[in-house]
Amino acid sequence: MTAEAFDRLLYTDCLPGTGRGAGGGFQVQAQSPGVDSGQAKLAVGSLLYEVQVPWLNQRLPIGEFPLGLAHAHAHDEGYGTGQGRYIGKEAAGGRDGNHVTDCLLTRDGDLYGAIRPAQLWRSPLWRDQPWPDKECPPFDAAGLEAGPLTADAVADWARARPERGPVLARLLTVLEDPGGRRVAGSS
Repeated sequence: MTAEAFDRLLYTDCLPGTGRGAGGGFQVQAQSPGVDSGQAKLAVGSLLYEVQVPWLNQRLPIGEFPLGLAHAHAHDEGYGTGQGRYIGKEAAGGRDGNHVTDCLLTRDGDLYGAIRPAQLWRSPLWRDQPWPDKECPPFDAAGLEAGPLTADAVADWARARPERGPVLARLLTVLEDPGGRRVAGSS
């Protein structure tokens, strides 16, 4: 990884020979040259999209499956942010349940600049299909662009919610005691 670029990794279902693993199936499809085994472990262990069985059972149209966004930090592996989406049939065309997760990886948290990882939700930088090869380019940090979650948009949303008091109170308890109980859901 260069000092001004994120490494990148894409995970999805692959036909034999089209991913970085042996055979076919869900695996890392492509990654930039600087991704090491620790960063790949962080991405695969913490950032992948999870297709919910009830959504499949409801037979939602592909476009109605929600996007997933995850961010993780591990002391030895650095930082990772990934956006995933449901894309329908598996690579061989048989079963439903295929998804793709595009991940940015770095050991330097300063690469995010003023953008908070949550602001990358729906950013135009994310891929929604496999790369043509098993290697992909790193992502230039200068191209990092926030999606629609600006600080003003979140503040406007919170002001418009009648339940904002309890939601913000739960969040504040987490901020006051980072080692304490975590917020598990939202209203």
